[in-house]
Parts: sequence; structure tokens; C-alpha cells
Amino acid sequence: MEEYLQTHFTGKVQVAVDTVGRIDILEAVQPYMRRFGHLVSAGFYGSAGLLALQPPRYGELTIDLVSGWKRERMDETLRMIAGGYLETLPLITHHFPVAQAADAWKLIESKAEPVLGVILDW
Repeated sequence: MEEYLQTHFTGKVQVAVDTVGRIDILEAVQPYMRRFGHLVSAGFYGSAGLLALQPPRYGELTIDLVSGWKRERMDETLRMIAGGYLETLPLITHHFPVAQAADAWKLIESKAEPVLGVILDW
């Protein structure tokens, strides 16, 4: 992780978004954040997900904990996708036939390989 961050983030990062539920990544990226940077937690961490609050304070980072949805927000998201402002296809990492749904879920839970967007083909 450290090597990846050093290679890909040569400057300071303004915003880091976790969408996959990896607190270790949120913690690892903090030294690379700009002062007053912004952490966004949009992943699911389960009941054991605990993020220490003191380290982000050192860099005066803000934390946004997004959850749920509202019709207006979903409509705006769909508008952004349709307009080409938000690309979602590159986020799909795996396709499974619906008959292999259990295998897809095992991959998501185990994180045996990098996984972000999983599609069940009906």
C-alpha cells in the first residue's frame, strides 16, 4: 500500500474517497492529504468498522460519512451519468452469470482479489 501511495500520489491529495469499506486505506492515505483535506467514507465496514478520529485532526481533515439516498440525489446522479459527467462502466471489475451469484458474493466478502463493481448477468 505504501509503495502504491508513494508512486501515485507525488503531491498532496485534497480528497480521498473509500467506496469499498477499507479503513486501512483511509488510514494509510492520511499522511498524503493536504491540510484541510477531505476524507469521504462511502463504503460498508460492518459492525466492526472503527476509524480513529485523532489522526485526521492532526492534518485538520474533514470526514464525510455518506449513507442512504434521497430521490433528488439519485436523480442528479442519473443525470450526471446520462450526460457523461460521471463514468460508471470503468468501475465494473467483474461479471458473473446469475447462476454464480454465490461465487460473486464470496469474492466481495473475501476480497481475494481487487473488486469494486460486480455485475450479475441475468
